[in-house]
Order: sequence, then C-alpha cells, then structure tokens
Amino acid sequence: MICANGAFVFDVRSRSILESHVLEPGLVASLAAELRASLPVPSLAVQGPGGLLFESAFPLHWPPTPTWRAGERVEDFLDVPVAKLMVQCSATPEAELVARVAAVLGDRAVVCHSGMPGLAEVSAPGVTKATAVARWCAERGVGAREVWAFGDMPNDLDMLAWAGTSFAVAGAHPEVRAAADHVIGSNDEDGVARVLAAALARLAH
Repeated sequence: MICANGAFVFDVRSRSILESHVLEPGLVASLAAELRASLPVPSLAVQGPGGLLFESAFPLHWPPTPTWRAGERVEDFLDVPVAKLMVQCSATPEAELVARVAAVLGDRAVVCHSGMPGLAEVSAPGVTKATAVARWCAERGVGAREVWAFGDMPNDLDMLAWAGTSFAVAGAHPEVRAAADHVIGSNDEDGVARVLAAALARLAH
C-alpha cells in the first residue's frame, strides 16, 4: 500500500513499512513556527506511522483511534517519522488556506489538499502520489501507459495526469472529474470494483 500521499510504502502481509519519505524534524519545527507567525490562529497536527498526533486545538474530522495522541504543540511529536504536517486555521477562508501555506513553505515542502474542508497537508519535497506510484512502477518495469489510476480528490491530480488511463468516481471533486479520462460509479455503487471486474472479464475472454 502507498500511504500518506506517498510518504510511506506499507507491506500489508508483514505489517511493515518498506519505504519512508518523511519530513525532517528540524524542518517541521521551523515550518510550525513560521505558520504560527503567518496565520491568525493555526492548529497543527502530524501524521506518523501510527496515525494522527495533534495539538489539542486541532479540530478532528475523523473518529480517533487508540494510537492517536493529543498534545500542546506538534513539536512534542517529532520523535516519530512525520509523513505529513497538517494545518487548519479557522480564521483563514478555506479557499485561501492552501495558497497561504504554500507561500510560507516555498520549495521546502509540498502542500496539497485532499478535499477535507479547511485542511492543508504538507509533505516532504517531491513526495506525491504520482512520484510514489511512478517509482514503484519503474522498479517493476511497468510503464505509465499500462497504469490505470482512480481518484476523487485534488491530491490525486498528479497521479491521474501521470497514469495512462485515469478514472474519477462519481461525486469526486470537480477538478478531478475534469482531469480524468473517465467518470465512473460512486464508492457506494462499487464504481472501482465494477470497472476492474469488467476489465478482468474481458481478459478472461
């Protein structure tokens, strides 16, 4: 599994991390300080191998798990590999947040959003789903034209552009639907599974 926007490659069978492409602790600390100075009331979290480590003021949009931890500052969590620095700011309009975070980062990291309202996600330089999938395919001699990619949110756009054939599920972000070669059924309709099942049936014949 390629996880955390490409930061981790996880082997499901052995339950181990095969590759890590993470943010350096010193960079996370610097970015956190700069974001606090640039945004009105930012709240921060980091994603590590065990899940979310978040400041107590960070609004949670997902059900917490036992491995998640809260603290006063994300700097308290820099003893774990940081896949993503996550930024929310209730005083900054959602439409402006990613651009404002990107302006702080410059070329030191990559910022994207996965469709969660008011959330910017920061990864290490060069880390995207596209680069992770491309590297995985190159190691196995698979060309981009042979790859099908499915997506629903803006953090999938680079991957959809790289793949030879791209699909957006119904209900995907408008940018994703516009970029994809095909729009398929929604998750509730098992859209991805139906496309794959049809492809396997054609191969069988």
